[in-house]
Amino acid sequence: MEGRSSEEKQEREEEERKKRLQLYVFILRCVAYPFNAKQPTDMTKRQIKVTKHQLDVIQGRFQSRVITATYIPSLTPARAGAQGEGVRTR
Repeated sequence: MEGRSSEEKQEREEEERKKRLQLYVFILRCVAYPFNAKQPTDMTKRQIKVTKHQLDVIQGRFQSRVITATYIPSLTPARAGAQGEGVRTR
């Protein structure tokens, strides 16, 4: 009985060691994958090429988003006063 439980214990330890080793190798491969992947030979080729017209469109969209995102109706009289237009009161 003593020998049998000792053998079972050794088998369980061996299985546990194998599982840990497999997990270790799996984690190493996951970490190493991005570094082992084929890198582009010329990094400038990976940049997006944008024409002048496309740049103008992108900038226009960005400006309109910024203006609408920062628009606060209660500040309209203050903006008019700051721009020298004056605020009409009754």
